[in-house]
Amino acid sequence: MLPPDGHAAAAMMSPLDRCAGGAIAPNVALMQLFMAASDEESARHALVSAIVASGRDAGPVAASRLSAMQHLWDGAPGAYRAISAIHRLADTDMLGPTEARVRQIASLFDGAAAISPAASIALYSLGSAQLLDESTRETVALMQLWNLFGPYSRVADIGCGTGRFLEALAPSVHSIVGLDISQAMLESARAHAARFSNAAVVCGSGRDLAALGPGPFDFILAIDSFPYLVQAGVVEPHVEDCARVLAPEGRLLIMNFSYRGDLDWDRAELARFAAEFGFHILRNGTHDLQLWDGAAFLLEKRL
Repeated sequence: MLPPDGHAAAAMMSPLDRCAGGAIAPNVALMQLFMAASDEESARHALVSAIVASGRDAGPVAASRLSAMQHLWDGAPGAYRAISAIHRLADTDMLGPTEARVRQIASLFDGAAAISPAASIALYSLGSAQLLDESTRETVALMQLWNLFGPYSRVADIGCGTGRFLEALAPSVHSIVGLDISQAMLESARAHAARFSNAAVVCGSGRDLAALGPGPFDFILAIDSFPYLVQAGVVEPHVEDCARVLAPEGRLLIMNFSYRGDLDWDRAELARFAAEFGFHILRNGTHDLQLWDGAAFLLEKRL
């Protein structure tokens, strides 16, 4: 193993320091460590060194947080291979016109699903179905806290992936439809939705929400799907279509608007869309979850 250069070492230390300080959960820190490391041995060495150093310099609380990362890794020995492989698939520039970018995104998720069904839709699950289920329940609990759905709600899930939110929400809503562009994801989503008479899955074009039909919907969720719309250059028509299919006072929940790493930029762009397409902004990039650091943007369609 070659020693990491200064940039690589700093990239690995950042999630370790943030986890030790309580800023991010151990599973999120482990995901970020895997994405930053050039190989598994380097990641392991960085984590062990950080645990030793924190026990000596930062105290038992910081050490216990880092030890929790080690415990998660020990329970998911294949996590590094899965996360790094999916990250390599995703870490490519989107090239060409819109249609080509949409095809690249569909291919990305088809390939990711073949590597790990759980990690393909949530890298922070580390490929663990149990951790993914816990994260899904936490997100649904947040939706309940914000009164985003009820027994009469008509719901749409943009970028439904394997259908985890279809399965979680179907028993509690009037109807729910999931939309995706990856054939591998759609196949899994259909299997998850099959036992619910009020759940359906449709294949989208990746350019807009025409496949959802005219609506109306009372609640639209987009869990970590908008960053890919931003990369493909189709985010604006999707926001416009959300306004088209939402009922008055309907809600749109976007968890992560982009992966640009600039929350102020995301907030400004979404504010422009909200003004143009008739939304009130209720939450503007807040961090409300423990198991995931996704930023929540909650919009309400004006009367």
